[in-house]
Amino acid sequence: MKILLLNVNSYSFFYGQLVIPFGLASLGSYVEDQGYTIKGIEMNSPPDRIPTRYLNVDQELLKEITEYSPDIIAMSSYASNMYNILFWAEVIKKALPNVRIVVGGNHASYIAREILEKCSAIDIVARFEGEIPFKMICRRIHENDYDYSKIPNIVYRKGEEIVENELIDLIKDINSLPIINRKYFESPTEKQSVTHVDIITARGCPFHCTFCDCNHYWKKTYRARSVEVAIGELKHLCQECPSLKTTRFRDESLTINKSRCIQMCKEIVKNNINFLEKVDFP
Repeated sequence: MKILLLNVNSYSFFYGQLVIPFGLASLGSYVEDQGYTIKGIEMNSPPDRIPTRYLNVDQELLKEITEYSPDIIAMSSYASNMYNILFWAEVIKKALPNVRIVVGGNHASYIAREILEKCSAIDIVARFEGEIPFKMICRRIHENDYDYSKIPNIVYRKGEEIVENELIDLIKDINSLPIINRKYFESPTEKQSVTHVDIITARGCPFHCTFCDCNHYWKKTYRARSVEVAIGELKHLCQECPSLKTTRFRDESLTINKSRCIQMCKEIVKNNINFLEKVDFP
């Protein structure tokens, strides 16, 4: 079975350097031990093609997708790319009628029913933490079993009806999650060009700030990976991405556990994990 992780662009490119999509890479990493063929496509690369891919069909990109002919396409949503997700879902479904399109991420988690009502091309919306439901979705489709009634956290289309399944508890031990495989989005000819990656060592925040949704998204919990596991991923990145210059910690609350944060910093120094010497400052 083939899975396509499609990182759909918004109209503008927000970063000075390409950021490998963490959420989609995490989904692929969680199911790769099942023997599926997994490919990633980054629609923000190259940056000059972004305007031609926003609410507009890039024929070269569409050809790449159709030639790969995936069984499942996963897309991750945020506010600025949601309209483009709806657009590309329709385009792809027309070209590949049998593909199952799954949308997840922060934005879709709150408007799942509206998305399915708006766009007939999208088959499933996975809400909130996506690894467990995505693995179950893949297994069902791989087995040609399209009964999604037992898959938690999803909203899906059943004939003319839209069905919302129950939400489950968050993964208790995020140390159990595999190290993110970022190679899905890596071109063999551009391997040395990966200069930046994001890393997440903890999920959630227990505070109640009204301007931020992460306390609701993660159910007001804070779950951290061990310092040993976090440092292990940084070492892995050093080996896998020799041209790496910077790493951004995407934790919602990196310093909430001050002793853990200090310990992690000490381990970074102790293990000589240093990207700064590679950066050319202006």
